[in-house]
Amino acid sequence: MGLRSTRRWRKDRLVQVLDRRGILTGAEQCPKSLSLETIEKSVEDDINRASNEDLLRPREVAELFGVRVSTVTRWAEIGRLRVAVSTPGGHRRYRRADVLSLRDGLKKEVDAVREEMESDAVRLYQQG
Repeated sequence: MGLRSTRRWRKDRLVQVLDRRGILTGAEQCPKSLSLETIEKSVEDDINRASNEDLLRPREVAELFGVRVSTVTRWAEIGRLRVAVSTPGGHRRYRRADVLSLRDGLKKEVDAVREEMESDAVRLYQQG
């Protein structure tokens, strides 16, 4: 693969990433009009901005919840967990604050269900 085709491949890949994140919307932002340097700078800025916040890998998120990595991926796909950054290589990163708020929300749901089940158990026990 020559230098020219390598640069074109890198530009196409970066355009795919930006398009997937909704950055390349609108006719005035046609991917052909963007230079490779502009695209790389945009991705680099996004990653640096997000890296200032505490980012977690899917494996780390899975360990926090006690689930498999595939479950974390599914949560991201259905919108239960927001992806903070998608690297040019397609790897996902999640903000610690988003992960902790989801964990707290799930904990509240579990506590509510547990409380309801306990009250049902007490009622059934009292009924005999």
